[in-house]
Amino acid sequence: MTNAVQEQLNHPDVQDLIKNKTTCFDLVIAEHFNPATFAFSALYNCPLIGISSLAAPLNAHDVMGNPAHPVLNPDMHLPFTDELGFFNRIQSVLHLIWFKYYYHYYFLPQQDKIAKRYLGDNLPYVGDIEKNVSMVFTNENLLIHPIRPNVPAVVQLGSMHIRKAKPLPKDLQKVLDAATGGFVYFSLGSNIRSANLSLNIREEVIGALSEIPYKVLWKWEDESLPGQPKNVIIRQWLPQQDVLGHPNIKVFVTQGGLQSMEESISKGVPLVGIPIFADQPLNVKKMLDLGIAQAVNIKTLTKENLKAAILEVAQNSKYRNRVKELSQQLTDVPMTGVEKAVWWSEYVIRHKGAWHLRSPAIDLPLYQYLLLDVIGFLFAIVIVIVTIVYKTVKLSIGIVKKPKH
Repeated sequence: MTNAVQEQLNHPDVQDLIKNKTTCFDLVIAEHFNPATFAFSALYNCPLIGISSLAAPLNAHDVMGNPAHPVLNPDMHLPFTDELGFFNRIQSVLHLIWFKYYYHYYFLPQQDKIAKRYLGDNLPYVGDIEKNVSMVFTNENLLIHPIRPNVPAVVQLGSMHIRKAKPLPKDLQKVLDAATGGFVYFSLGSNIRSANLSLNIREEVIGALSEIPYKVLWKWEDESLPGQPKNVIIRQWLPQQDVLGHPNIKVFVTQGGLQSMEESISKGVPLVGIPIFADQPLNVKKMLDLGIAQAVNIKTLTKENLKAAILEVAQNSKYRNRVKELSQQLTDVPMTGVEKAVWWSEYVIRHKGAWHLRSPAIDLPLYQYLLLDVIGFLFAIVIVIVTIVYKTVKLSIGIVKKPKH
């Protein structure tokens, strides 16, 4: 992330924008994973909204005064979806302590240096700019992500990218219409290229796909696929949402990206997850918990277990029935993610920020937030009372036992 933000800020077009002193903006929306970009808010003296394409990281919750209980709401980087066991709770608490230390004493100072290097030395400290975030937009929805209490300035958008169906390209429409026995869609998303899979994994995948009784549409980024089976059709790019909307689709084989998962659920398509990195293992585990998927570990993937997972999901109606139920729940909302994003962005612009939505928890010292002073005071009172009672009883016993002359 540090390398990415430096590439972004050093881009010639971005540098031209920074050096243009006549440019003005009413609002800055910046990714919460790189606080260096928050410096644009100070540069243009305008309100700031933080955004996350995933669930919000811990620092985003902290800066809004949003509750981040390590047991009820563990960090999204931890692989927990169910009720936490004792050692999981220990891990989550230690992770929270480590994260706060790392973030405030290493990461923020590093981001501040980057901001000053590319935007100017006269900017406030990035950590202070971060405290002026008016709102946080998160790409979460109540179906996929854990329930948590949110302050008013944390807005869950969810499914922002889901759009109305469009016609497929004519050649692709013809191919999928002809797959009357059904087809499987295989794509590892935009961050993982299928063409970059190791030779061993690729051969196992090809072996599995060649033996299933369905056509396979594979997002393959090269012009040719060595050993391409007869039932496999490759394309370097595909309109994924429209492919998922085709009535002949049986299964979506995916790396488990959040956007892909939302698209599949919205179209009522069950999944086979092959998680690789980042939030994908957690997303795939959630799909399993929801009863709409099977999973295959990339490290132990074989022709047999991938084939078995695809056939199980394709041929067992419980997966499709369940995902159709979830599709209705996912889309049953008063406003779409885009509508909420637009309305709240304009709200912040209209009011030049949203300080009136600021949580009082932001200004509380940690010892007060955790009630350590209250607990310490009450504990001290108990100790004093117990000590007085003990001394009184001891003295009374001593008087009673004292021999009479």
